[in-house]
Formats: sequence, C-alpha cells, structure tokens
Amino acid sequence: MSIQNYVAAVDRLDSPECDYSVAGTPPLPGVVLLEVRGSDDAVSYRYTTAGHGVGEVWYPGEEEARGAIAAEFAGCLGAWELVPSGEADPHDYAVCVARGVRGAGRREA
Repeated sequence: MSIQNYVAAVDRLDSPECDYSVAGTPPLPGVVLLEVRGSDDAVSYRYTTAGHGVGEVWYPGEEEARGAIAAEFAGCLGAWELVPSGEADPHDYAVCVARGVRGAGRREA
C-alpha cells in the first residue's frame, strides 16, 4: 500500500472570507496534513505554527477527507500540495509549511 501525504496551509484565519468555527479553539491550526493510506482510509492532522498537534480525524477516503476539511476551513485553507517524496517525515514537513519554511530538517524543537 502506497501512502500519499498532502499539506495545506491554514493561512487566512483573520480574513473576512474565513468561516473557521470549531468548538474549543484556540489554539488555531497553521497547517493540515492529509495522509491518504488507501481508497478507504485517510487521516488528517492539524498542527500549530509552533509544531503542536491540535487534532486528528479519520475519514473513509480521500474525497470525503478533502470535502470535510474544505467545509471545516471554509475560506481559510490554502491549496493542497503533495509532500515531496524526499521528505523523511511528512509531519515535520507540515510544520515547516505552517511556519512558511520548506525543506527537511528545518523544524525546531
């Protein structure tokens, strides 16, 4: 089974178009990592710009995941991008995206 990882920055939470409303916020996520494990298995992970996990959700497939995430972050979610195959850890890469920094090994503890 091949796992595909995608990231999308959550970068417009303060814009008028953003309708992000999840009970219990903050801390606010800065990025969403979508791990597609197969045709019927996907998990999203949310991270703050400080690298803290702020939730994960299982979905019955990629299409359902993308639809639910788009609805959750209406007007706030950037474009999805494939995590480069050379990245050792997609979670670290996602945090780098949240911070606006690309490249392996750039996450600070």
